[in-house]
Amino acid sequence: MQDLNWPFQLRFFIALGLSFLIGLERESSGIATKGRVFAGVRTYSLIGVFGFGCGWLASINYVWAIPVGLISLAGLALAGYLAKLKNDFVGWTSEIAALVTFVMGALCLLTDLWVPMAL
Repeated sequence: MQDLNWPFQLRFFIALGLSFLIGLERESSGIATKGRVFAGVRTYSLIGVFGFGCGWLASINYVWAIPVGLISLAGLALAGYLAKLKNDFVGWTSEIAALVTFVMGALCLLTDLWVPMAL
């Protein structure tokens, strides 16, 4: 299979579009079931762009950017989960989806585009 050299800008917009779709799905499923959501379209889009930015930093030899970004996002997701537990909401699907969105954003820059699209 021939490796395609996708331009940086196209990779950015693919990361933004995929994270937008994840946020759209999470927001619509959260509203349909409980009426309260962990994050929506804008938040998941920002998480995907944050992952893309950390992937860009990793590509210019700041290898610590992806682990630090993932740990900081995991801390925020944990805080959101603990806040949900106080209101008797159980489930961590949206928090895991946020972490997967971060990884997908980083993979849009670092690997072939079929890998994040498969996630």
